[in-house]
Amino acid sequence: MKQMLQPLLTCRNQGLLPNVSLPQKFDTKGNLAANWKKWVQIWKAYEIVTGLDKQPSTLRVATFITCIGPDALEIHTGLPFSSDAERENMDKVLELWQNYCIGRTNVIYERYKFVHKKQMS
Repeated sequence: MKQMLQPLLTCRNQGLLPNVSLPQKFDTKGNLAANWKKWVQIWKAYEIVTGLDKQPSTLRVATFITCIGPDALEIHTGLPFSSDAERENMDKVLELWQNYCIGRTNVIYERYKFVHKKQMS
C-alpha cells in the first residue's frame, strides 16, 4: 500500500496534482488573438492550480509544449528565439507567443483612428 501511494505523494510534494487534466490543445484556426487570450488564461490558471509555476522553467516549457498540440508546435518551432536559453525560459516563450498571436500595437495608427472618429449625435 505504501508503495502505491509513493508516486502520488511525490507528485503532491512537488506541487503537481495528478487529478488535474492538461489544458486542451491550442486552437490555431479562427481568430488567433481571441483563441490565444482564452488559452493563455487557462494555461496560467493550470500552472497555479498544479504548482507548476513554482517549478523550474524547463519543466514549465516542456509541459507547455506537451499541451499546445501538433499544429501549435509548428508555430512554436518557428518563433524567433535568439538562443537555446530563451527556448527554456517560460516568460520568453509566453512573450513570443503573445507577439505572434496578438502582435504589437501600432501606436501611430491607433492615434490616427482615434483622432478621425466621428462622434455620434
